[in-house]
Amino acid sequence: MAFLTDEQRRTYGTFTQVPVDGQLAGYFLLDRDARRRTMACRGARSQVGYGVQLGTVRFLGTFLDNPEDAPAAVVAYVAEQLGYSRSVLAGYGAERTRWDHRDAIKDAYGYRDLKGDAWWKLARWLWDRCWSGNERPIALFDLATLHLVENKVLLPGATVLERMVTSIREHTNRKTWRTLAAKPDAAQRAALAALLPVEDSRRTSKLDRLRRSPRDITGPGAGKAIDRFIELNKLGASTWDLSAIPAGRLHALSRYASSVRARAVADLAEPRRNR
Repeated sequence: MAFLTDEQRRTYGTFTQVPVDGQLAGYFLLDRDARRRTMACRGARSQVGYGVQLGTVRFLGTFLDNPEDAPAAVVAYVAEQLGYSRSVLAGYGAERTRWDHRDAIKDAYGYRDLKGDAWWKLARWLWDRCWSGNERPIALFDLATLHLVENKVLLPGATVLERMVTSIREHTNRKTWRTLAAKPDAAQRAALAALLPVEDSRRTSKLDRLRRSPRDITGPGAGKAIDRFIELNKLGASTWDLSAIPAGRLHALSRYASSVRARAVADLAEPRRNR
């Protein structure tokens, strides 16, 4: 399921704002090794282009399709370190040299594409986050982007990462539903299913009534509360071993279960309905 907006796709892997001074110094400053590699390029245009691409991949985690699209402040910052004006970059985006520089930067600084071992490591990382919590897809997408940048894995296309997040979330959800659905025995499943139908005389289901905490503090109200506790206890949920499911995921499911209507639960497909 797609969750990114058109604007999020458009700005993914690009400069959404001009880097501030601290970011320029942190990502675009050419240290001794970077300056040596940059100066080894032939001509002012190539030198500035190499430096801009190096800083860009450090900052964004990817290369721009056209390095000339980098903010003017970025180009000027790099060019000034090399003793040039930012205007010397003009035309670099149309040169084949920019692709050679990308490959050289990847080799020299250890950047990798998202495939093989890098793909499996990200998948494992996403699985662990999805399984242990209930973060929204866009939050997982942003965290995965940061994880890739920190590990020098070049950002894939937005759709590739979006589908990966969606797929892994769905797999962990299905694992949760299967795990929970296996806990009740046949009698308990029948008892749970019996809570869902709407009772004509009350226009509500037994599940909806049992989920409402008593508010009557009188003697009869206390008696109703005890009856409710006994009825809930008969369902046998307290005997289920849920230790295999992380606490954060159980908490999120509990919040959902406390608010969803019985009719919506009845309409769910197996195994979600039996959870």
